[in-house]
This record gives sequence, C-alpha cells and structure tokens, in this order.
Amino acid sequence: MNNFEIHQPTSYQEVPWRNGRGKTLVLLSEPIPGSEAFAWRLSIASVASDGPFSRFDDCDRTLVLLEGKGMTLSHGNGQVDELRTRFAVARFPGDIDTVATLHGGPIRDFNVMCHRYHCSSKVTVLGDDGSNRLDVKCDLLLAYAVEGPVRALPPPGPSVRIDYHELLQCNEPTHGRWKFSGGPVIVIQIHNSPAH
Repeated sequence: MNNFEIHQPTSYQEVPWRNGRGKTLVLLSEPIPGSEAFAWRLSIASVASDGPFSRFDDCDRTLVLLEGKGMTLSHGNGQVDELRTRFAVARFPGDIDTVATLHGGPIRDFNVMCHRYHCSSKVTVLGDDGSNRLDVKCDLLLAYAVEGPVRALPPPGPSVRIDYHELLQCNEPTHGRWKFSGGPVIVIQIHNSPAH
C-alpha cells in the first residue's frame, strides 16, 4: 500500500551556499542518523554569476536546468557538462572542483544530492516531451511538480494529485510502471544502498 505525503512550498527552507555566493531553497532532506550530514537532499538554486560551486564531500549530484539560457559546468576531473536546454541534466561528484559559466544571464536549477556511502538516486524528467510513464523500483519515490497540477498513478491506484511546486513523497512505493499525467514533473527514485 502506497503511503503518500505532500510537502507544501511553505515548508521549504532557504539556506546560504557553503561558499557564501548565493542561496538555495531546500525542499526536503534526510539526515544521516547521529550526524549533521544528509543522506540525500533536494533543493532549488539560482545562479546569478559565473563562479565555483560549493563542495559536498562524499556526495553525488544530479542537476536539472529549470530556467534560463543555460550554463557550462567544468569539473576538476576533466568532465564538462553543457546545459543548453530546459531540463538538461548533469551528473557529477560533489567533492570535486566545479565551476559554472553562464550562457547569458541567471539560471535556476533543481539539485539532487546523495551521500554515496548511504544511498543513490535516479532522476527522470517526465511530461515535457509527451512521456508520462516510468518504471519504478526504489525504496523512496519523490516527485516535484515543476508546473502543476500533476497526477501520479501507481500500478494498483488510486492516483494522487501534486499541485504547482509541491513535492510528493512515497515511502516504499509499489514497484512497476507508474503513470504521471500533466507535468512536467521531476521524479527521483532513492535507493537505500551505496552507489555502485
């Protein structure tokens, strides 16, 4: 039986970047027991100028471009990510040097971070290109309505509605093919096991 919880935008918390160059809106995070660090965190950030990203030791990041003309991410390991279209995705380690170069003005991005020794994630954007079905097999399902409303329908039903900027949380979701109507929606599958 799916256990749904809807997180409202009023519950999100704005926090300063670790490097002091901006602010991040934290939607939800899960702490590591007995630690101040998080196992995973979902957030939205605005990037207004070129410069370095904050470092997050032992974390893997997935970044989705939400608004703006895009940016280039240059990483200390030689990887380069070009985000030029809405919902372009970059995946990179959070504990290497990363520098952002904007393509023409500020951008907003959606961030998923997982502590690689505690969990891993799979991030999918649905609805922008007509896709609306997703194979779900995870310990925790999260879905963010970029533009609402969205309806999430697990294999046995019933569906649940996610309004504009709300975040759906489903612990131990039913495995199988889910349908998401409306959108676009960012779906995050969290696995309670280290990244491979």
